[in-house]
Amino acid sequence: MLSNYFNFDKASRIKDNFISFDKPLKDQLDDLYEDMFYSIYEDISITLDIGWYGSTKNLKGVFILYLIKEDDWDNPILKLSTKDLSILRHYIKSSVEFIDNQLINSGSD
Repeated sequence: MLSNYFNFDKASRIKDNFISFDKPLKDQLDDLYEDMFYSIYEDISITLDIGWYGSTKNLKGVFILYLIKEDDWDNPILKLSTKDLSILRHYIKSSVEFIDNQLINSGSD
């Protein structure tokens, strides 16, 4: 669960079925799917969404992280992809920091 690694207390809604950063990816194949994690921040109309896209067979897929503003999935603020858990962890950290700054700037903090 990502909430074991990052603070999502300010999210309005969360789905957190994310895998562990502490286990090899090859040992978590059954847990990889598109809708693994999302957090919605209604005060600033931002959604952080992370999932696995592609086949888990031989790890032929990638994680994709989306930052979506006002439910505009056709034009994400950010779309990043990787197969590497350490890179993904960095992407998530940067995205959470961006969201926290948006919340502070909006006065929602």
